[in-house]
Amino acid sequence: MSKARRDLHRAKLRRERIRREAHAAKGQARQSPGQPPELAHPFAAERTMRALQALLSDGKSKSKEDLNLRLQALLKTGHIEDLADARMGSDPAWRAQNLAYDALEADNLDEAIALVNEALRLDPGCLDAQRLTLSLTPLPASDKIPLMQRLLLAFEERMGEEFFAENKGRFWGVIETRPYMRAMQDLGEALAGLERFDEAIEVYERMLELNTNDNQGVRDDLLGIYLAAGKPEMADALLKRFPSDEAHFSNQAWGRVIERWMAGDLNGACDALAKARKLNAYAQSYLTGARRMPGRLPNGFRIGSEEEAQLTCARLMPALKHHPEFLSWLRTNPL
Repeated sequence: MSKARRDLHRAKLRRERIRREAHAAKGQARQSPGQPPELAHPFAAERTMRALQALLSDGKSKSKEDLNLRLQALLKTGHIEDLADARMGSDPAWRAQNLAYDALEADNLDEAIALVNEALRLDPGCLDAQRLTLSLTPLPASDKIPLMQRLLLAFEERMGEEFFAENKGRFWGVIETRPYMRAMQDLGEALAGLERFDEAIEVYERMLELNTNDNQGVRDDLLGIYLAAGKPEMADALLKRFPSDEAHFSNQAWGRVIERWMAGDLNGACDALAKARKLNAYAQSYLTGARRMPGRLPNGFRIGSEEEAQLTCARLMPALKHHPEFLSWLRTNPL
């Protein structure tokens, strides 16, 4: 895979992969060294779910029991996607989305461009193809943002208010809305990168409304943005909304340290600091600059690892940049 394609691939899937690997790691008593392997086909599960949905949404299931029997029969065939393609192959939108998946998993940039162009020829409204095309377009982020917003608006108008109201809270569970959620994440990242924090917050909060389980892990970035924007009370509310995160993940544990410090609760900050150090002792060295960040962020981590510390630092960096006094306080509390 070319460097440019790999960077793009990682940028779009990093957070989803990190959280999946991290949750898997939580249950392991011993961690093997090294980073988790990069997935060869990161959209395989989504493709299968989409195929099952196409095959089972024909109205032929008379009951839940009947639906489950059909599901088990399909799973045993081992050819779910082939069966779905045979049924849906005449639908240009179906074929376009398949090509968009192929483009997102392509081994090189030229292949990705060819695939995405063919997808848009079949279905000009294919959102995954549109957002990938935009990400490959050599424009400043400030120029891309209005185009991203236009893509999202077009999807919203096409699906309608009733669809959004009916599916609010479970958007990631609706396969056809996943490209929209990915496009929203692209927009949030672009806004945050330009330090347009209030706008980024609005995007990420909307994503949490639409998908309360936060399968994409946008709360990781939102925490750092709340802190950068000087909103410790909102950071506190976010941490309380997902209470298990703070006990298991370095990002939330160290975010709590900053939140308590910003709230003026120095005793609480010291208590949080002790807990954060136990979760990941590497993080403080990266946060204070004692350790240099790598040229490229890892695409996965083990709990308590140096890779997790690097990702924690990257997510909390906006807060550190806008509140350098916190670093001064942290340096007075050496390891």
